[in-house]
Amino acid sequence: MATSSVSSNLGVGSGLPLTKLLEDLRKAENKSLERIQVQQQTQEARLSAYSQLKGAVETMRSSAKTLASGDLFNATKATSSSEAFTASSTNKAIAGDYSVAVTSLAQAQTLYTGSAFSARDTAVGSGGKVTFSFAGKESTTLELQGELTPEKLVQAINAKEDLGVKASLLNDGNGFRLLLTSSETGTQAAVTAIQVEGNAALGQAIGYNDGTGADPATQLQVGTAAADAKLNINGIDITSQNNTVKDVIDGVTLNLKSTTGDSTDPKPASLSIARDNTLASTAIQNFVNTYNNLQKTITNLTAFDVEAETESVLTGDYTTRQIQTSMRQPLNTIGSGETIRSLSQIGITTDPVSGDLKLDTDKLSKALSNHGADVAALFQGEDGIAAKVENTTKQMLEDSSAGSGLFKNLEENINRNIKSLKKQYEAASLRLEDQMAVYTAQFTALDAAVTKMSSVSTYLTEQLAQLKKNTQSS
Repeated sequence: MATSSVSSNLGVGSGLPLTKLLEDLRKAENKSLERIQVQQQTQEARLSAYSQLKGAVETMRSSAKTLASGDLFNATKATSSSEAFTASSTNKAIAGDYSVAVTSLAQAQTLYTGSAFSARDTAVGSGGKVTFSFAGKESTTLELQGELTPEKLVQAINAKEDLGVKASLLNDGNGFRLLLTSSETGTQAAVTAIQVEGNAALGQAIGYNDGTGADPATQLQVGTAAADAKLNINGIDITSQNNTVKDVIDGVTLNLKSTTGDSTDPKPASLSIARDNTLASTAIQNFVNTYNNLQKTITNLTAFDVEAETESVLTGDYTTRQIQTSMRQPLNTIGSGETIRSLSQIGITTDPVSGDLKLDTDKLSKALSNHGADVAALFQGEDGIAAKVENTTKQMLEDSSAGSGLFKNLEENINRNIKSLKKQYEAASLRLEDQMAVYTAQFTALDAAVTKMSSVSTYLTEQLAQLKKNTQSS
């Protein structure tokens, strides 16, 4: 504040423009600070530019990894001619046509109490141990505690996930019946016996042995018999415990919804397994798009406006041009296929002006349909385009035994430069203030000296004038 006060009053006594001179000196000295600021802004802009470039390279790498996926060019598609079943397939499936007849669906067994409980809270004894036996798996046990009611029994059964059955209560208008349903479909999941120990009342209500008992009118009865799914594929009979039939045909899953017919008139439907080039085509198109996005990013960051004569942040940058060159090289790969060995043969060409890739989707579709293995060989494998792009981008993005990745090195170097420039700015600012303090002191002294000389001059002038006046009057 003192410096500001002195500076604003400089020259008042002497009449010299010292305040303006001091301001001009500060502006001149500030030039060095401005140069440092410009350098710092340039480095920060470069850091941002390399971050954009890194993002484009990462996207390119991701698209290359997708192209390198082993399942991509072996994808298949399953098509059913009937609403009775749907189908899906993996890369293990072999293209072909099949005749499929579904004559029976798998269903879960249901059991219900022969007599109804008068209410949800009707007493059914206390405690007990219930053992469930099954046709094709180990028996399970449920330990019960305390006073029992139909509602509490349902809760206890449903609370044990691996019991093999689920329970509910149905109101048939005359009371509540306990309904037990096998957790899984198929005959192997069917309950063959239910044995109750330690609770006679409960045993009388839910005892069961293959649908017969001492008193069928009160004990559990079969509501729905367990059944296996039955189908015929190309003349071969198939039985399944559930309605999801896997790998009867390698790599194919059938989801049975209804029957196509019955045992006397099966009415078979057709199932077609064919190559599905959609995934490969999409991956190749994405590869082209990500490459072009990388080229666009580089173009924007290195552009030079001829009319305005202005540069972009990375105009003439050697590293950026090296990245561009490195990413172009894999595109010249010669594949190992017999018919298709280059990108141009599948409809991918390079624009001679922009450097962008152009894709002829019709040509690509024909290549995938007629020479799928050749197209796969062009992109996949150690010497394929995808692997080369992935390896190139890996060197840019990841550290290795040889040192840090390219972008990490760039970021570290720029951040060091920015840190150094900040220190330079701080030091230069301190020097500037010290220098301005010296200038202010010098100008203050000059102002005082000139003011004093002016005062002496005025005094002498006044004395001489008075002397002249006295001489003339005498």
